[in-house]
Parts: sequence; structure tokens; C-alpha cells
Amino acid sequence: MKDVLDQGLASIPGLESCGAHLGFKYKKKDMGLIYFPDGAEVAGVFTQNLVQAHPVKFCQAQLEAASRFKVIAVNSGNANACNGPDGWQALKTCQACLCDCLEVKAEEFLMASTGVIGESFDVSPLLAKCQSLCDQLGRTSSDDFAQAILTTDTCTKQLAYQFDGYRIAGVAKGSGMIHPNMGTMLAFIATDADLNQAQLGKLLYQVTQKTFNRITVDGDSSTNDSAFLAATGQAGPVDLDQFAQDLEVVMRELAQMIVRDGEGATKFVTVRVESAQDEAQALAVAKSVATSNLVKTALYGEDANWGRVLAAAGYAEGLPVDPDRMSISFQSLAGAITPYQDGQAQVMDEDLAKRILHEDEVLIQLNLGLGQAQVDVWTCDFSHDYIKINAEYRS
Repeated sequence: MKDVLDQGLASIPGLESCGAHLGFKYKKKDMGLIYFPDGAEVAGVFTQNLVQAHPVKFCQAQLEAASRFKVIAVNSGNANACNGPDGWQALKTCQACLCDCLEVKAEEFLMASTGVIGESFDVSPLLAKCQSLCDQLGRTSSDDFAQAILTTDTCTKQLAYQFDGYRIAGVAKGSGMIHPNMGTMLAFIATDADLNQAQLGKLLYQVTQKTFNRITVDGDSSTNDSAFLAATGQAGPVDLDQFAQDLEVVMRELAQMIVRDGEGATKFVTVRVESAQDEAQALAVAKSVATSNLVKTALYGEDANWGRVLAAAGYAEGLPVDPDRMSISFQSLAGAITPYQDGQAQVMDEDLAKRILHEDEVLIQLNLGLGQAQVDVWTCDFSHDYIKINAEYRS
């Protein structure tokens, strides 16, 4: 049971937010703040890419040294990655400036960045407008914050729910460089439940495996991926098992919002692998199919090319599949079709297949015929616009 709240992160007691245009980008909002006046317990998970941005390394160190924080700052337009010692100094300058304006300690500060990799991070816009930015903090809504963290996104991604006895809210960004093990995405999730950092860390890691690490847009993992879970504690203790279930609801919805806004995407696609030997095999096959460029371009062309799906399943890592026991189907609101069943090609109604794949949401279902495990991975198609967006990204 949950009720929708319309203030985003600002629905959480003990949390304020803001977002503004400072000058990191030409016109759009490019700096956001989350502020906990009384502090909050915070945990984070980060990219598994070995090339990591300065904010990722910084936050990992900060979270190891302390559990309670008051500020999470986010800039868009510059990833502050792969730009040498100057990038680290730029981050420390941001830390000093914002901590001074908000009168918080340096150890109570976290920061995330998103944007172009390898460019010098000129922080003069923040230095010039820091106080003005901090003065905008409030509890009206997190709309400005959600806008300030976007890059190639076409829409904001935020939600908030009242569950039984506590609230959970989240804001995310991401559109391209999205791949399991976290892609170019940032997520900020908060609750008023009373949870310590160790509990938050365990919950965030476990639920991330089932949500943010089960989405892919283009198979590229970023240098800046970060997801934070903060607890202000004002709602008191909670049942951890129930909280984990509710947290998964929030994080799954945020993850799916990212896929739906995939760069150039025209379809939201669920790849469901069932009857696998175990969850690891199901996940490996689902990810292999979901990241196949040939599968994704066929989906854009509304071509039920089951051979590409079968081939992608065949080269998945881990336990081998048996093509003679597999079945593949395509489903949508327009109907369902099974062109490959129990290792044999079936006569396919091409007109029906075209109508099925013409829908905005499509399910590709693979039955491996080997066991009981099932996994869903969410992806999208590849269109001409994906190429256009990324060909012009730095232009």
C-alpha cells in the first residue's frame, strides 16, 4: 500500500533541495543541492568502471570516514573526470565554498558530477553565485534539483511515496552510457525512516542489483555512476524486510524511467529469461540479449528477428544454454507470437509480428527449459537519433 506524494525529495521531513543555473552549461540549470539541516545517515554505491571521476573517489573516501552528512552537491555539464590534479582541486574548492555558505563541516559534504569527461572544471560560476544558490534551499519541491542534474535527458525522473509509517523519495538522471553495473546515472534516494549507514549500505547494494544493475541503454558504463540512500530518521524505526521491498519499488521505477528516456529510444523493452538453471544464468542471458546491438536495431525496425535473440543468448557468459530446449516469444498489447519453440523455428505471421513490435512497450521472453529461475532486464531500441545525439555530444 502506497500513496503518491507530489513534492519529490522535498516530501521527506528533514530534507531541503534546490537547483539553479550557475554557468557550467550555457542556459539550463546546472547545479543542485540536497541539504539535511539536522544531518542524515548516508550510504552510496558507485561505478564499477576502473576509470573513476574525482567525485566518485571523493565520496567513497568520505563515506568510509563518516556516516552522517548534511550536504550533497551535484553539478551537470562537466564530469570532473580524467582532468588531473586540477579536477581534484576544483572539487575541494566547491567543498570549501559550499561548506562555508551553509556553515557545515567539510566531513559532512558529498558531491556528484555529470557531463563531458576530460574537460577542465572551471568552478568560478559557483564561486560567484554560491550564496544565491544556497539561499534557494527549501521544501516546496525537488523540481529544480531534478532539472539541474540532467545532461542529454529529455525529462526529469523523480517520485515519492508514503508507505506504512515512512516515506521514500528519489530523483535520478540518465539517458545514455547506461549499462548493468551502473551506467551514466546518478540517483538520490531519501527516507525519513530511522536507519544507520550500515543498514542503508546493505539495502542499497542489494536493491541496486535488482534495479539499476538490470538496465541497459547502450552497453557503456560511465566514470561517474553514483547512487545515494539517505535517512533523516524522523519517522522512527522500521521493519527492514518490508522497507527493502518498498525501496525496491522506488528504485525499480527510477531505473525504468531511465530506460524509457534512453537516448533516441522509441520502445521500452523487457527481456525476460525464465526456466534457467539459476538466477546467475538467467541474468547473464538477459543482459546479453538486452545489450545486443543487432537485437536493439531489429526492435527499432520492428523486425521480430528471433535469430539475433538466440545468438545473443548463445554467447552469454556463464552456464551454457541448450538451443534445442529454448523457446523465444515477442509480446505487446498487440498480441504475442512464438517464432522459435523447443529448438525449432515456427511459421510466423509477419504482419502480426510487425504489429507487436510497433507498440511502445515490448516483452522478449526466453524460456531456457533448464530450471526454475527467472530474471527481467530492461532496455530500449537503437534508433537513428541515438547516433545523432552522441555524434554531436561535444559539438
